[in-house]
Amino acid sequence: MTLREQYLAILQIRELMPNTIETYMSLFDSFMRHCESINTKPENVLPEQIIFYLSQIKSESTRMQAKGTLTNLYTFVLHQAFKTMGIPNPKRHYHAVDYLSLTELNSIFNQVKNTKQITILKLQYACALRGSEVCNIKKKDFIKKFDIHSKWHIYDLRICGKGGHTDIIPVPQETIAEIRNYYLNYLSEKERQSEYLFPGQFKDGYSIGTVQKIIRKAMYNLGISKEGNHSSHLMRISRGTHLLLAGVDISFVQKLLRHKNIKTTQRYYNGVKTDDLRVVFSGADTFLKESLSTELNLLNQQKQIKAA
Repeated sequence: MTLREQYLAILQIRELMPNTIETYMSLFDSFMRHCESINTKPENVLPEQIIFYLSQIKSESTRMQAKGTLTNLYTFVLHQAFKTMGIPNPKRHYHAVDYLSLTELNSIFNQVKNTKQITILKLQYACALRGSEVCNIKKKDFIKKFDIHSKWHIYDLRICGKGGHTDIIPVPQETIAEIRNYYLNYLSEKERQSEYLFPGQFKDGYSIGTVQKIIRKAMYNLGISKEGNHSSHLMRISRGTHLLLAGVDISFVQKLLRHKNIKTTQRYYNGVKTDDLRVVFSGADTFLKESLSTELNLLNQQKQIKAA
């Protein structure tokens, strides 16, 4: 087996997600090209050369992924773990996350006319899904059950998320109605034979790249810009932020977003705009005033009863 085949086998044994494997393999190839450029085999590379290589990577996230790529290579394939053990993990800087306002979100929904595409975006927003997750949903991933409270059938969605973890997410009834309309009135008989909810044109699942283009085009046409973020991840970010602004407890939002660390969810607070805060605080002030008024009325009634 070649070194590349050995490395790929290690990633597959670790049962990483396909997109993660693709990223690691791309970074592996990049490091191999670097080794060729300095006329050195990977097994002969010195720790200080690895440090220099990583230091030349400008992107913070790519540098972290490259460090993980080389750690896997030297630990599990070349059995020279000492070469990466002393290299510190790149410091992660958490930036405020930008999101779509409800007005902007509805404008995008109205801009997209294709039934399949709008159903994808609405499902991604409703369940706060990653782009790869919504594209890979299969029909069998929906779990139908009877709700004794509403006396109605409801649906949950089984998601294979980041790191291969499986999670169960509730799907709003209006979203189920959108999906049912899409499935019955849009899909051809041939497309209905696919195991995927959103079958692609040339492969099994819908292309995440196409979803990105749909949002970029809609945002461009509407003149919406979000700190350089024009990806489908905006749907997930916006859903989480909107729930926080609506007063949903952050622990429930963390559960929906499936963040391991609540600090990741807390980043959503950092991006909240002043205008949105004004609306939230205005609603809170109205509630407090009404509560105070109710309390004062009760006290006055008690005083009148005692006086009588």
